[in-house]
Amino acid sequence: MKKIIGILLISGLLASSGISVNAFIMDEENIGIQIEQSMPLNGQSSKIKPIWVKYWSGDNTVEWEVNGITVDEENSYVYLSGVILGEGQYIFLLKYNADNGDLIWSRIWDESEVCHIFSIYYYEDHIYLAGYCEGGPILLKYHSNGELINKIDPNVLGGESSMVFGVVGYNNLIYLSGEKDIEEVSDMALWCFDLDFNKLWLKTCDVAGGHDRYGIMVEHNDCLYITGTAQISGNNKDIPLLKYEIKNPDGELEFIDSWGKNDDHYNYARGITAHNNHIFITGIKDKSDSYNDIIILNYDLEEGCWEWHRIWSELDTNFGFDITIADNHVFVVGQIISNSYKTYTVVLKYDLDGNLVWSKTWRPDNLPSSCAFAQTILSYNDCLYVGGASASQLSGTNAFLLKCNYNGRRTSQSSQQQSIPQQSQQSSTQQLPFLGLPTNT
Repeated sequence: MKKIIGILLISGLLASSGISVNAFIMDEENIGIQIEQSMPLNGQSSKIKPIWVKYWSGDNTVEWEVNGITVDEENSYVYLSGVILGEGQYIFLLKYNADNGDLIWSRIWDESEVCHIFSIYYYEDHIYLAGYCEGGPILLKYHSNGELINKIDPNVLGGESSMVFGVVGYNNLIYLSGEKDIEEVSDMALWCFDLDFNKLWLKTCDVAGGHDRYGIMVEHNDCLYITGTAQISGNNKDIPLLKYEIKNPDGELEFIDSWGKNDDHYNYARGITAHNNHIFITGIKDKSDSYNDIIILNYDLEEGCWEWHRIWSELDTNFGFDITIADNHVFVVGQIISNSYKTYTVVLKYDLDGNLVWSKTWRPDNLPSSCAFAQTILSYNDCLYVGGASASQLSGTNAFLLKCNYNGRRTSQSSQQQSIPQQSQQSSTQQLPFLGLPTNT
């Protein structure tokens, strides 16, 4: 079976606790302003204080991987998806009331014993789940009442020679993004289906000539923006950005760009979102010294260049998994792991100019032995929703959904918090005081 790269499982924690080649030429002006930051708390507590947290399962014999979150804004429901890691790996889908967190229903798909879910999308009263199972990629379609409506056979998507990571519904069509092996090289792949899962077309693009991961996708202003990781320059991994225009349903590739050419590390994109004329990406910088940092990128669509990027770290191991825009701010969710394997969910808040407003952590029950492993975030109705997997002595091992306001608090009253201004328009490193994690651990 094809190796799945870059998916971090909670089980590991529990066991220990026609395009021009000029698009790829990036000079210093195109890299964007850089600043490295640690965890400033601005006089505020570093803990997230949720409005509520909802757990699902509580069975200490089962572990979880949570990779998808989406929202039905009209009816105020949040959907959470992932994989149950037991004797097999089965897909689950949960429907929650976004206001009070009540669980409406839960569904388990167990037709394959080895499954992964990478993305879900709510569209026209249905939920679409994209992932991988034995035999190749898979797409499931559920009605909002919990009924399984349809699924795509892996062979339609190329079988074991393909992977699917992203799904988007737009203009009565479903788009899947991922990769497809062509002559032993992984090309970026974009599939288009009608709502009955009839395949309309497949487009591929040889971005880097290597075996890489593509397919994290967002729709914005009649276009699809796709990112991932690709070996574009030297032996390192860069972050590509591809734009497909889909107002014309045939789908036209308009540009390819990349970030990281002048960087000697491996860079992996894990989340993407759009706001006005900007694309925001978060991910992981895997440094040669075995440490990892969170990266945040801002691409200016009007100027056609990377406007700025930020590098954030608190401990040796820092992962950025998902990103959303709300209240004119950028929110990133990820995790940080200490040398003693204490694992925290971390949420970062930046303004649109790249100034860090705050960084806050959360783990269940505030117990020393507990850990939280969040990989998804969305914004809706003046609140953030964070999904992940957790483990503690009190609540067991669970999938969790956390709700807080845009200040990481329980109430809607805004905190008096200020951004950390950039000191220079040049690439620089800012030394900030290490204020650390919560002390009552």
